[in-house]
Amino acid sequence: MVCGCCGATIAQVSGKAGGYYGCLAATKGACENKTLVKRSLVEKVILEAVQEQLSDPEHIAYVLERVEEEIANLRSDLPDTLKLKEAELSA
Repeated sequence: MVCGCCGATIAQVSGKAGGYYGCLAATKGACENKTLVKRSLVEKVILEAVQEQLSDPEHIAYVLERVEEEIANLRSDLPDTLKLKEAELSA
C-alpha cells in the first residue's frame, strides 16, 4: 500500500488497541497525511477485495488453465515406465 499524498509506504505505525496503519513518511514528518486506520479494518477490506477477485469466474478459469498447463508439463517429464503404466491403466 502507498500513501495517496506522497507515495510513501503505508504500514503498521502503532501497536495500540490492535494496531493502526498509516503513512511511514508522516511518522517522520515528511508527509502531511496523518490519517491512521485500525489494522482490523484494513485487513478486513483487503481480504474482501482478494476474495472478490478470486471468486470471479474469469480468474478461476485462468487459474485452472495454468494448473492444467503445469500438470501437462509434469506429465511430459515422467519417465517412460510411468507413461507405459499410465497407458495400461487407461486401457
